[in-house]
Amino acid sequence: MRLPRDLLSGTYTKPRLFLCETDKKKICGLETIGMNASLKFNAYSELTFTVPRTYTNMVTGETQVNPHYNKIEALRLVYLEGFGYFEIQDPEIISDGIREVKNITAYSLEYTLSQKYLENLKINTGEVDSLEVINANNGLIVPITLYNEGNKNISLLNIILEKIYGWKIGHIDSSLKEMGRTFEISRVSVYDFIIQEICDKFNCFAVFD
Repeated sequence: MRLPRDLLSGTYTKPRLFLCETDKKKICGLETIGMNASLKFNAYSELTFTVPRTYTNMVTGETQVNPHYNKIEALRLVYLEGFGYFEIQDPEIISDGIREVKNITAYSLEYTLSQKYLENLKINTGEVDSLEVINANNGLIVPITLYNEGNKNISLLNIILEKIYGWKIGHIDSSLKEMGRTFEISRVSVYDFIIQEICDKFNCFAVFD
């Protein structure tokens, strides 16, 4: 992604930031102080910024309270135009008795997958409690592959994302779809399973959109 660029001056401009509900519905635009983004390819990205409780009305010159200030809270989303959605963590409120601000840290949306866990998961081990055995059809055991569009029960990506709200599977390289690997997991986050287990064993990378 690239920063917006002014065609006349050739300079880059600050991308717009919007406060959103957890379902991505926009609430309002946000005027921020000191916005910084640490954008990463193989880990979740981080966005930090500060929002003051009051602002100066450019028309009247009056100091007014930001009507959406109290809605800037943990688990709501912000949308950084051109870059994607970030989940707000617990805001840090700073006040000197006269001026109050919220210091915000937000992580790119795939961070939510680090808070969802897979437990007691066996894939392609051949044991009675391994999913390919459990999902056998009339005694026919079919190995679980990375992605099976016709049968979600033997599609690894469908299995791990089955109960995760808001995520769907996008492009899968055709060379990977029919590959199968063995996994035996006691407890691991969905994010770590994708980044560490799947990417390592299938020699691939994941792009979260």
